[in-house]
Order: sequence, then C-alpha cells, then structure tokens
Amino acid sequence: MIRAIWAVLAGVLLAGCVTTTAVEPQGRALSGQNARIYLIRPDSWVGKLAVYAVEIDGKNVGKVANGSFLSVDRPPGRHEIVVAPLLDFAGARHAFHAEAGRSYYFVVNAKSTTTAVVSGSFVMAIPLPGTSMGKPTGERNFLSGIYLGALDDAEGRAMIAALKKP
Repeated sequence: MIRAIWAVLAGVLLAGCVTTTAVEPQGRALSGQNARIYLIRPDSWVGKLAVYAVEIDGKNVGKVANGSFLSVDRPPGRHEIVVAPLLDFAGARHAFHAEAGRSYYFVVNAKSTTTAVVSGSFVMAIPLPGTSMGKPTGERNFLSGIYLGALDDAEGRAMIAALKKP
C-alpha cells in the first residue's frame, strides 16, 4: 500500500515538470492588422501541478502551466477560447469579438473547493481557496474547476510583466 502511495506521489511530481508551451512564436511585435490574445495562469498553490490545454477557434495553440502565459495573434473578428485541464473534459469557454491592433488579456482562475483529508478513521474537510482575478467571463461549467476572467490593459500588462514566458 505504501509503495502505491509513493508511486502516485512520484507521478504527481513528474506531472509538475510540464511547462507552458506555445504553438506560435512568442514575444514578437503586434501588427496593426491583428489582435493579440493573452492567456495568463497566475502563480498560485491552488492547482499548482495542473497544466491546461488552450484552443482558439478549435485549434490547439499550446498549454499553460502555473505562473506563466502564452499569446496568440488573430485577425479581427469573433474568436472562441477554450481552456481545459489535460485529463478532464470540462473547462472554461469564452467567445468574444476582437479588434485589430488591440490586446486582450484572459486569466485562468481556479474555483474554490473542499477536499477531504483522511487520517485513520478520522475524516476532515479542508477548504481550498480559489483565485478570482479579472471580471468573470464566458460560459461557467459547473463540472469544471476553472473559469476565465477578463483583465483590462493595465492589469494585463502588469500581470504579464510578473510572469515567465513560455
């Protein structure tokens, strides 16, 4: 039994080695013909080891890990963002209209939850606080442990400056 517990813990630690990856180049100048979309994952101990797959308009654009971000450039128009845990079907979804030359900042927030800690025959419920940055936006899936928040330009730039690039 103890070996099984150690094997699970080792798997969890190795899963934490996954970092943010982006399909598109990062850090290039924004052209006036496109909009830039940032997906930000704040540094938090809540869901620290989780990595989220990011799709825009049905196409994979990368994965975002704890304490990092990725950016993609898209032409003006309607776009749909989907962020989901890698081993889960539920996630966060948001559709919006982008304008040329603008940047849009979305932060992946974790919902508050409760977990059980078992010690012998004693069970205790431990509350885990979530994150709540930005204005909640998009569809809220009750099965998902995450949701998206929209940040204004100043908040988005400040958060990006504090985080690591993919």
